[in-house]
Amino acid sequence: MTRIVVLPVLLIIALLHGVTVHAQFNDSTHYLVNANLSGNINRTSSGTNYLLDNSLKLGVDKQQLTLNSNTRWLYGANAGMLINNDFSSIFDCNVYARPKARFNYWALANFTSSYSLKIDYQFQGGSGIAWKAIDKPYLMMRLSDGFLYENSQVLLKDGPTEQYQTLRNSFRIQLRANWNTRVSFESVAFWQPSVIDGGDYIVNAQAGISVKAGKWLSFTSRLSYMDVSRTQRQNLLFTYGVTVGRYF
Repeated sequence: MTRIVVLPVLLIIALLHGVTVHAQFNDSTHYLVNANLSGNINRTSSGTNYLLDNSLKLGVDKQQLTLNSNTRWLYGANAGMLINNDFSSIFDCNVYARPKARFNYWALANFTSSYSLKIDYQFQGGSGIAWKAIDKPYLMMRLSDGFLYENSQVLLKDGPTEQYQTLRNSFRIQLRANWNTRVSFESVAFWQPSVIDGGDYIVNAQAGISVKAGKWLSFTSRLSYMDVSRTQRQNLLFTYGVTVGRYF
C-alpha cells in the first residue's frame, strides 16, 4: 500500500526537479507535463477502504497543431475486496487551418480496460470537426462531433462475455474557466451512441477544480461519471489530491 503511494510521488519529483514553470502555452512555451496523485483512504475497525487516482498528461501546442495524451489509472478496494482497477489512455490531435481559428479537425485514439465497468478492453479511433464557441483568455468552450470505430470485449449483465465492433457518433463539450491566476475549472463530457443500435451508448463526464499553491504545485478535486449501457454499469467518483506540472 505504502509502495503504491510513494513511487508516483518520487517519479513526479524527479520529473519536475529544477524546472521553471509557466502559467500556460505561449509563443515560447509549447510543451506540458502534468502529473496528478489523488484519492482517499479510510481506515476503520472493519478494515481499510481506499481509492487511488493517478494520471499523467502530456501536451504539445504548435499554434496550428496540438497533441495531447492523458493516461489514468484508478485502483481501489473496500474492506479487502477489489472495486476498481481501471486503466485508460487517450490521445488526440487538433489541426487548425490558421492560428486562432475557431474551427479545426480532430483525430482521437482511446484504450480502456475497466474492472468496475466490466470492460475487458475497448479501443476507439476516429475523427471529426470542432468549433470554439467561446475563446477568451478566462473562458473557453469547444463543441466537437465526429465518428469513432470501436472494438470491445465486455462482460454482459447476465454473465457471458461479448466481443463486438460498432460505429459511434461522438459528441463532446469542453469547458475551461480561470479566475485570476490561481483558480481554474475544467470539464469535458462525451455522449457516444452507436449508430447501429440506439440502446448502446456511453456517457463519460469529468469536472475538476484546481487551486495553485506554487509555481508547479496545485491542490485539485475531480468528479467523474461514466455510464456504459451495454454492461449496465455506472461509476461516480470524487477524488482530491495534488497536481504537479510544468510548461516549457
